[in-house]
Amino acid sequence: MAYRCEGRLPAWTEDSFLEYVLDPEGYVARAAAEYVTDKQEQILYQFMCNSLKAKAFIEICGNPRNQAHSVKAIMQAMLHNAAKTVRVTVIKNNIEFSFKTDARAFRHDSAGALSHRARGG
Repeated sequence: MAYRCEGRLPAWTEDSFLEYVLDPEGYVARAAAEYVTDKQEQILYQFMCNSLKAKAFIEICGNPRNQAHSVKAIMQAMLHNAAKTVRVTVIKNNIEFSFKTDARAFRHDSAGALSHRARGG
């Protein structure tokens, strides 16, 4: 994942513009070195965050038992179904719970499993 540079060059002064005109590559190299020196902690933090997010995403994709896969399958099934209500059955601790609910809730990721957890957020 790429680093997003938020840096901006300071406003031109007469001296800085002249320095740039005389040596564009040198000016840019010095400005870049100064930026990296000033922002190295933020750069490292962003690289580490990106690395952790990528690792979490790969783990989720590689684990078919992860709830994100179930949520995605339910959403896909409901997107192609015109039902207004659905009967939901949940089995927890060998006890079965059933209820009827609005089907719209199953056409988007209301639990956040795909939009938040799967992206590592």
